[in-house]
Amino acid sequence: MARQKPHKTQMVVKEVGGENALGHCSGLHKTLYGSFLQSLPIGEIVDAIFTPHKKEKTPPQLGYWYAVILPFSVLELLKLGHNEIPDFTIDGEPVQTNEGTVDLMYKVKLAKYQVLELKRDKPSKGILEKGNMTVDEMSELIEFAIKWLREKLQVAPQPPDPELRS
Repeated sequence: MARQKPHKTQMVVKEVGGENALGHCSGLHKTLYGSFLQSLPIGEIVDAIFTPHKKEKTPPQLGYWYAVILPFSVLELLKLGHNEIPDFTIDGEPVQTNEGTVDLMYKVKLAKYQVLELKRDKPSKGILEKGNMTVDEMSELIEFAIKWLREKLQVAPQPPDPELRS
C-alpha cells in the first residue's frame, strides 16, 4: 500500500489540563508547531513533549564568572605556588593553571560534588557547558567555585556588585 501524501487537516489537538497545548505557544512557535503537525500523514503517531521554559544564564552571571571568579581563582592558585591545579588531572597528567583549565576544573568538580555530596543519581547534566546552562545551573557553578575557594585556599572573591551594569 502506497504511503499517503501528507495533507492539511485541522490542527491536531493535545489536551493538557483541559487546554489546547498549542494555545501555550506564541507567535512563530505556534506557526512552526502547527505547520509541523499539519504536515504529518494521517495515522502518524508522534510524541510531543512540552516542558517549561528554563531561563538562560544572565549576562551579569557570565560577567561575574569571567571578570571576577576565574581571574581571582587563577591569581590565588599562582600566589600559592600552584602552577598546576592541585588535586586535578586529565588522563592522569597534571594540568597547568590558567583560566581555561580552572573553568574546566570547577565544572568537573561540581559534577563529582553533585553525585558524592548531594547524593544525586548523576550530575544534573554531566559536565556542564556554559553555553547550555540555565540561570540556576550557572548560579550553582558560581556558588560551588566560591565554596571551593573558601575551603581549599581560604580566600573569597569580591562579591558581585548589584549596582554594576554593563
